[in-house]
Amino acid sequence: MNSLTTGQIDIIPVENAVTLSVAEKDPMYNTLDVTFAGGTDRSRVKDVEVICTGSDGKTVTKKLKPAKGEVVTFQGTKGTDKVVPYVDYYFGNRYNVVDQPIDTPNREPGFTKP
Repeated sequence: MNSLTTGQIDIIPVENAVTLSVAEKDPMYNTLDVTFAGGTDRSRVKDVEVICTGSDGKTVTKKLKPAKGEVVTFQGTKGTDKVVPYVDYYFGNRYNVVDQPIDTPNREPGFTKP
């Protein structure tokens, strides 16, 4: 599905839980970072596939290593983009853990939040 609206996510059993973080889009360059932040037992994770769909309809897929602090960066658009990571486990399950549209922040580059 290439819809840029929020979709259904899967609930990962707590013993297999991992955390992925999707950073706010860079207001100057429109880049999007997705970070693997760790989890209960990341040794069970085979890989993470992250799909980014731009407001222009283009889709880019990248692999994210299941190691704490690993990052993949996507070139976003000036419109609303969508990031959907899938976590694949060695025991065969695949979970969609985030389904998030991301807008470009409406602020000038260099501005910091108070």
